[in-house]
Amino acid sequence: NTPWTLCLLLLAQSAHFAVIARGEAMRRRAAALSTLAFNGAMVAAFVGAGAHTAEYLLIPFGLSLLMLLKAFEKDLDKSTRVKLRVAAVTLVYGAAAFRPLTFDTTGALWVCVTLCVLGVGLGIALKVRSYVYLGTAFMVTTVVANLVRYGVREPKMGALFLSGLGLAVVGFMVLVTTKRSELSARYQRARDLLQNWEG
Repeated sequence: NTPWTLCLLLLAQSAHFAVIARGEAMRRRAAALSTLAFNGAMVAAFVGAGAHTAEYLLIPFGLSLLMLLKAFEKDLDKSTRVKLRVAAVTLVYGAAAFRPLTFDTTGALWVCVTLCVLGVGLGIALKVRSYVYLGTAFMVTTVVANLVRYGVREPKMGALFLSGLGLAVVGFMVLVTTKRSELSARYQRARDLLQNWEG
C-alpha cells in the first residue's frame, strides 16, 4: 500500500534527521526537516487509513511545534517562546475539541477529555501554566457544551443537569461564605506557586 509505505519512509527520515539534530553543526535545518518528515508521515497515514477527521492532523503538527520550541528554547527570548507555546498548545487542544463541539460524537468527546487531562498532567509535571490553563478551559467548555446539547435534546437530562448545576452553585456559595479566609489563603498560595511556573 503506497500511503503506508510512504508513511514508514517519512518516519525513518524523521528519525534520521532527529539524530542529526542532536549535533550542533546542522541542528536547525535537521530539526526542521525532521518535523516536516514527521508531519508528512502523519498525512500519509491519514490518507492510508481513509480517515475523515482531518482536524486531528493538527494534533501531531502542534506537538511537533512544541518539540521544536523545546529544541530551540535557548535561541528564543522568553516572551516569544511563551507566545509560540500558547499558539501550539491551543492548536492541539482546539483540534481535539473541534469534533465534540460541532458534532454529536461521544468517542470524540472522550478523546478530547483524555488529551486535555494528559496535557494538564504534563503541565503540572513540567510546571508550565499554558498547558494547565488551556487544557482545563478546553475540557470544561467541551464537557459543558455536550451536556447542554444532550439536555436540549433530552428534556429529562436537561432538567437533571440544570438542577445539579444549581445545587453545585449553591454549595459553592455556602462553602465560600463559611470558609472565606481559608479559601483565600489557599487561592493566594496557588497563585504564588503558578507565578513561578513557566508561561
